[in-house]
Amino acid sequence: MNHLCALAKHSLALIVVCLSTGVDAAPVLREQVLRLGPIDLTPSLTISEGYNDNVFLINLDKQGSWFTQIRPSLKIGRRWNRLSLGLSYNLTDTRYASVSQNDTTNHELSSGSQWVFNHRNKLDLSGSLFFGFYPLGTGPSQGIIPTANSRPVQYTRQSNQATYQFGADGAKGNLVFNAGYTEIHYDNQTTGTIPQVISEYSTSDYYNINLGGTFLYKVMPKTQLLVEVDDRIVKYINRQGSNYSQFSYLLGVKWKAAGKTSGTIKLGIYDAQPDNKQFKTNIGFTGLAEVVWQPWTYSGFTLSASQSNLPSFGSNTGAYINYKSFSLGWLHSWNHRLSSQLQLRAGTQDYVGTTPEINTTLLGVSFGLNYQMRPWLGFGLNYTYNRRDSTRENWNYDQNMMLLNVNLAL
Repeated sequence: MNHLCALAKHSLALIVVCLSTGVDAAPVLREQVLRLGPIDLTPSLTISEGYNDNVFLINLDKQGSWFTQIRPSLKIGRRWNRLSLGLSYNLTDTRYASVSQNDTTNHELSSGSQWVFNHRNKLDLSGSLFFGFYPLGTGPSQGIIPTANSRPVQYTRQSNQATYQFGADGAKGNLVFNAGYTEIHYDNQTTGTIPQVISEYSTSDYYNINLGGTFLYKVMPKTQLLVEVDDRIVKYINRQGSNYSQFSYLLGVKWKAAGKTSGTIKLGIYDAQPDNKQFKTNIGFTGLAEVVWQPWTYSGFTLSASQSNLPSFGSNTGAYINYKSFSLGWLHSWNHRLSSQLQLRAGTQDYVGTTPEINTTLLGVSFGLNYQMRPWLGFGLNYTYNRRDSTRENWNYDQNMMLLNVNLAL
C-alpha cells in the first residue's frame, strides 16, 4: 500500500471522529521503527496548538479559547513465524487557555494478536482499556450550559474483539466469525444545569455484546459476494426499560479492481427489540458503503455512507438512536513533501421513542495541509467547521476550529 492509500484508509476512520467531536487528527507520518533484538518499538509525538470558537458546543453561551494538545504514543511489536503480538499506549492531554475547567487527560492501552494456524485458519484478538473524559458539551453533558463547578464526565471503557477466519486467502469461499464485548462506566455524572449529583454509578453505564458471522464467495478474481448476520445486545446496568437487542441481516459485495478502486457495500434490514413495552419492535433499513477510488498514484477519493442504530445518551432520550452518516474525502499529494485533504460530512440522528420527538442534523467540513520536512518530522495546518441543528434547541451549535500540528516519529 503506498502513502496515498494509507492516507485514504486513515481518513475513513477520521470521519467518525471529526463528526462526533469536531477535532481534526494529525497528518500520517512514516513510522520510524526501532528494533531492540526481537522487539520493534515505534514511538511518536504530536504537539498541537489551536483555537476553538465554541468549546462547549452550545450557542446559548458560546465561549472560545486557545488550546494546546500533546499526544505521545508508543507501539511495541513482536513477530514469530505464525504469531504476531502488539501493544500500544496513547496519551492525549488537552489544556485550554480560557476555560481550564474543560482540560482533560486521556489514557488508552491497546493490544492485538494474530495466530495463523495454517493457510485455512486464522484468529485475530484485540482489546483496549480507556481511562478518560467526555469534554463538557459532549456525551452526557451535551447541550448543558456549564457552570464554574462543572467538570468533564470521567468514564472507563473496556473493549475486546475476536475474529476467526476459516478458508484460505483467495479461496472460493471464506467464513468469518466475530465476537465483541464493550463495557462503559461513568465515574462521575453531572445532572441538571447546576451540578447536583456526583455519583460513582451513572444511569448511562452499559455493556454491548456483538456476535456475528459473514460468508464470502468469490465470483471474480478480486470480487466477493457476502452474506452477513449480526446480533447486538445493549444492556444498561443501572437503568430499567431502556435495554434492547438487534438482529441485522445484510447482503453485499467486496472488491478491489485494477488497483484503483476498492470498497465494500452491504445492505439489509435490522430488527430492533427494545425492552420497554411502550416501544414496538422496529424493523428498518441498515447498510454500509466504503469506497476508495485512486485514479492516480498521487490523488484519491474516499466515500463512506452508513445507516445503523446506536445506544441512547442518558435518560429521556428514547430507546436508541437511528443514525445516518455520509462523508466524501479528497486526498492529494502535490509533491513528495506537501499533501492536502478535504472532507465533507453530513449525518442525522433520530431518537426513537422520545416525546416530543428529537431529530438532529450534523454537518461538517474540514481542510488540511500537511508538510513532511523529514521522514520523522511533519507539520499540519487544519481548519474544521461543524454544525448541529436539532429539535431540542439547547443542542444546536456551530463551531470553527484552527489547528497547527507538529508531528514527530521519534
